[in-house]
Amino acid sequence: MYKLEKYINKSQKHECPACGKRSFVHYVDEANKPLYQTAGRCDREDSCGYHYTPKEYFADNPADRDLNPPAWKGRKPKPVKMVTPQPIGTIPMKYIFDGCKNRNSDFVNFLFCLFDWETIKDITDPYFIGCTKNRAVIFPQIDEQGKCRTAKIQKYNPETGNRIKDEPGAVNWMHSILKKKGELPGGYNLRMCLFGLHLIRSERNKGKVVCICESEKSAVIASGAMPEYLWMAAGALGWLNIDKLKPLRDRCIILFPDTSATGKAFEKWTQIADEARSQGYDIHVSTMLEDECSGEQKERGYDIGDYLIDNRLRTAAKEKPERQLSEAGIRLAGMQKLNPVLTLLIDKLDLEVINN
Repeated sequence: MYKLEKYINKSQKHECPACGKRSFVHYVDEANKPLYQTAGRCDREDSCGYHYTPKEYFADNPADRDLNPPAWKGRKPKPVKMVTPQPIGTIPMKYIFDGCKNRNSDFVNFLFCLFDWETIKDITDPYFIGCTKNRAVIFPQIDEQGKCRTAKIQKYNPETGNRIKDEPGAVNWMHSILKKKGELPGGYNLRMCLFGLHLIRSERNKGKVVCICESEKSAVIASGAMPEYLWMAAGALGWLNIDKLKPLRDRCIILFPDTSATGKAFEKWTQIADEARSQGYDIHVSTMLEDECSGEQKERGYDIGDYLIDNRLRTAAKEKPERQLSEAGIRLAGMQKLNPVLTLLIDKLDLEVINN
């Protein structure tokens, strides 16, 4: 019956009964009437953490259960219990470094359709992208302090670059795996951040406009196609919010929502951008995909990654040399796709293909 107030900007929020900051959101009924002065949640989850739910209110005031609205007006609020925020959980970077020892994931193999080996290294290494034993890709979430929150583990089709969804274990999370092994506490406090957030620490990215898309795959591909921008990913449509944008408050931000038949994704991220802009963020929403995609593409949820893949493949087809590879060259190309390290060895040792 009661839900937190939605889509209100900072000037409309209330003073938190715990920390005194204007960061408090009430629980309200269907008519938007607040349940109680102190029933709500503080947005400052890290530094305050106050949250007084309707369930807790009615447990403290059982006589109000059958009243609509509850008869709290004029009643003196009970003293607020100070809440000690639980520290954000982090994963030792050794697990990420171990995953990075092998670059040969099916996702990286697909990138050979779009980029050369040097470019692939340049766009995967900064993100600390790794590989599992079954060739799934590891996308770490490393925050602005260089601490890893978790890592998404995802299987991809090496030919099409599409996510594999219908296989057991097609997607997993590093924190979940480590918890099952007993290497992380059961009460691990997961607070996800933007994929690629740690890249703001690099001097080479100083002053770059930050572009945020939905999927990690799209962010990596976009970083190769448009390296003049700093690319990050929310991980999913509903995972972008103001809290995740806080480390980027002093940067210019452009959002690239996926398309959809209903325009839901564009609308949702536009609302987030509007709220962030009201709080002083320099943030914009790209309309490129909305303007250029066909209805059929929007039905498929076409994103910036799809757009760049299609454009690069078309360009590569036009520039394809007329002469055919030798039989030895064809075999070597296949071996390089299976093991990208061969390309590095060929370059370092200055090797050549010799036909017999």
